[in-house]
Formats: sequence, C-alpha cells, structure tokens
Amino acid sequence: MNSQGDDSVFVRNGKATWTTVLSGNMVNAFRYGLNTDRQADTFDPGTLGGGLGYLDVSVAGVALGPPSYLPRLQPLETRNQFDDDLSWSIGKHTVKVGATFEHVNEDINYLSGRFGSYTYPTVTSFAEDYSGNTTGAKNWTGYSQTFGNPAVVYAIRDLGIYLEDQFKATDRLTVTLGARYERSFAPPPPRPTLRTRPREMRFPPARST
Repeated sequence: MNSQGDDSVFVRNGKATWTTVLSGNMVNAFRYGLNTDRQADTFDPGTLGGGLGYLDVSVAGVALGPPSYLPRLQPLETRNQFDDDLSWSIGKHTVKVGATFEHVNEDINYLSGRFGSYTYPTVTSFAEDYSGNTTGAKNWTGYSQTFGNPAVVYAIRDLGIYLEDQFKATDRLTVTLGARYERSFAPPPPRPTLRTRPREMRFPPARST
C-alpha cells in the first residue's frame, strides 16, 4: 500500500523449446516464449471517506483524499515470441538460418488528475466551502483537471530474419559471414481530440452539520 492507494504487480514468464534432428548434419530448434507484466495502482476503499470521493484536495499544504494519479494501469503487457533456427553442416561450412517474430500487446489506463484537484490556502477557507456552505462560496485558490482518454491499447509486431555462414578456412582461422533483416510494425499515433469549450467544474455539494 502506498499513500491512500493499493499497488499490484503481477509477472508471468514461460519458455518452451522443441529440437528436431532432421538428419546427421541438420538440426532445427523452435522456441516459444510468453512474458506478461501487469503493474496497477487503485484506490484503497478504506480511505475514501469524508465525502471527498475521488477528489484530490490540498489544504494548507496537507493532502486530503486519494492521490491525483489514481487509478493507474501502466502497463498490462503481453509478449509472445516465436523463434526458429536451422543449423546445417556442410564440409567446412556451418550454415545457420532463422527467423524471430514478436507480438507485444500494451494495455494502459492512466490519466493523472482526471477527477480534479483543489488547493486551499487555510483550513478555514476549506471548512467554509465544505461545511454549511449555503451561499455557494468558493474560497479555493486553485483548481486543475486533466482531460483526455485514459485508456490506450495498441500492439507492436517485430520481425527478424538472419543468415549466417561459419567457414573454417584453416585450423586456426574461422570466418563468419552473415546478414540480418529486422522490421518493426507499430500502429500510427492517435489523432488528438480538442475541446472548443472548457467544461465547467463544480465542487461537491456542501454537507450540513
């Protein structure tokens, strides 16, 4: 638990290899790997009392209510990796050819300040707004809120192909020649959505005492 919030981290990894002897001088190896990583922070229900709800309120430098960065899911990542390698011995040559493919899925939900944040210079100014505020007074000195879509889901695919030749020129000299091609496929960035008019923010209704 951190400041008025709960932290959760979950990691899962796994690998498997399937090796096949195709002939006396040819071996193929196929590998699969799964990696997941989930890091999340959420509200602690036991600290959401007092009528503030999800509001972040600072009174004379003292923070009330939950932190402004909650809730947060950053990230939920799932990585699937496939590799295949073929080795072939021909005389003084050892030829290797292979390919790798990765599919990474990212799920992020994070927008700091989405519920709004108030700043009060004194305890008195906060009490005047929060308790018995029949005149609709506004004694806060600052208010901020972040707008936007907190949820972002995208996938990245990586492809790699290689060819390698190890040539034993002499008993003391081995020459290695190779080439590799890699390409990444990433989604285009989302287009921003602009607001033409700011949204009016209101403080929660006052509580009667």
